[in-house]
Amino acid sequence: MNGYTFGPWPVDLHEQSEQKKREESALDKKLTPLEIDYTENTGVFHGAFTSRYATTLYNCECEDFRRRKVPCKHIYRLAMELELF
Repeated sequence: MNGYTFGPWPVDLHEQSEQKKREESALDKKLTPLEIDYTENTGVFHGAFTSRYATTLYNCECEDFRRRKVPCKHIYRLAMELELF
């Protein structure tokens, strides 16, 4: 998954070890989206502490994204579902 980007994120961000872990987590079957809107490039995922996380390529309602402000596993999974890499 090298050399790709989506949303506002620079390519080199995805090469960081913490981001690689999130990419791998995004492949888990448990992270299958509840909904994907291919026109708007948005998705809805089952959340750990809330019933749903609304996700775009720029933002997610999960705590990981709110704290770090870089792609979480939900954003990576959305990008995968949208075939952006």
